[in-house]
Parts: sequence; structure tokens; C-alpha cells
Amino acid sequence: MNKKFQFSRLDTIDAADAEGDNSLVDCFVDNGYLSRLYDIQDHRFILLGRTGSGKSALLLKMLQSNRRTLFLNPENLSLTYISNSTILKFLLDVGVNLDLFFKLLWRHVLAVELLKHHFSLNSQKETDNWFQILRNKLSSDKRNQGGLKYLEKWGSSFWKETDYRVKEITENFVTNIKAKVLSLLPSGKTSLDSSLKLEKGQKAEIQYRVQHIVAEIHMYELTKIMRLINTIFDDPQKPYYIVIDRLDEDWIEDKFRYKLNHPQHWRE
Repeated sequence: MNKKFQFSRLDTIDAADAEGDNSLVDCFVDNGYLSRLYDIQDHRFILLGRTGSGKSALLLKMLQSNRRTLFLNPENLSLTYISNSTILKFLLDVGVNLDLFFKLLWRHVLAVELLKHHFSLNSQKETDNWFQILRNKLSSDKRNQGGLKYLEKWGSSFWKETDYRVKEITENFVTNIKAKVLSLLPSGKTSLDSSLKLEKGQKAEIQYRVQHIVAEIHMYELTKIMRLINTIFDDPQKPYYIVIDRLDEDWIEDKFRYKLNHPQHWRE
């Protein structure tokens, strides 16, 4: 038997996207993907599909159904700040592999978001109190002293918006490396312009030197922060899920977007 529906002039049928669809909770039908997304033993973590296939709806359902789900929008992370960096553009143009920097950037952002959400760090006072508790708890844990120092280094920005932290860690990286890169330029060159013409041997020298500097700065810090995160979030029965939507859209210059989106940057 066919059912008849009546609509008023102000009614809407669906929305342009999942974010604007207020009927998502009532109309959502799980086709089996939701349980796979929640399965921490399933190492697949990228959701692919054509436009309109329900990717965003699945991610929003996760956010609405689980209080330990964090939602990050790349457009709100100020990652365009990275694409406007003269020195980062220069390094990519001469062929320097910045994967370690992008990996640390993601790990830093995700780790801080987890800690901020889990411990409700919404003010400087709350952050300071939490640090004191953590120091006392880890006072005899030598393995995590490095991770604790790393968090203390960036602790003043924990309660601020994520875009602030992206700018902060990028500025710190640029400051640490800029003088070293300038010292490798040919005599008389004092600016890092992507249009700077360098010979093949000069590019190779910059690639070698800078790659070593990048690895030296970041590998140790990556190890420290992830070890501490694994210590704090050690209950497999209470996993957290971090959801990032719209990674395929034009939220940053292409050459940076492809680098930032590389799956290896999010893996343990």
C-alpha cells in the first residue's frame, strides 16, 4: 500500500550536506560501516567514497553517538598558515622531504586535542593544575620525563584554539631552521625565495643538510610525546576516536595538502 505524504511550503527534504541535515539522527541507517569504524582492531582508518555517498553522515553519527569522539575540521586548523610560509615553500621546491615535520605537526595537534578533551583543559588555571597532578604522578617514571617536558614546553597553549597551536609549532620550526638554511645559500643570497635559481649540486647539499636537521629536531620529540600519550590513554576499553572530514577539499594549497594528508603521518 502506497503512503501519501503532505509537505508545507517551509518543509525541506534532506540538506545539501550531512552537516546541515537536522534529520540525520532519525533517518540514519547503519549499513555495517559504523561498527567497523568503532573497531580499534581494524587498522583501516580512511573513509573513501563519491560525493553524497554518506561519508560525512557516518562521521557525524560517530560524533553524536560516542562522547569520546573528537571532530576536527581542517579548515579551522589554520593550516593555510603553513602554505603561506616562505621557508617551507622554499624547502619543498628544492626537494627537502618535510614528512617528519608534517608528522610531528599532526601528532602534536592530535595529542593536545586528546588531552584537552579528556581532562577538560579549557583555561590556564585548569592546565596548570593538571600539569601539577601529572608531574606528581610521573615523578618516578623516568621513561616519561621527556614527554612531560615536551608537554610543559607547549603547555601554555593547551587551552587555546587548535589554530593557535598550529601557528605556534610552525613558527618554532621555522625559527629553528631558518638561519641554518640561509647559511647554505650561495654567497650574496640572503632571502629564501622559491624562485631562487640553484644549481643541482647546491640543491643536493641543502637537501642533505636540512634533512638531517629536520630529523634531529623531530624524531626524538615524536617518540617522547607518543610514549606519554600511550601511558595516559592505556585503557583499551575506553578508546578515543579522532574524526577529520573534508581532507579531499581545497582547504590548503595542493602541494601542501598532499603532504599533510599522507596516511603515514597519522599512524603510530
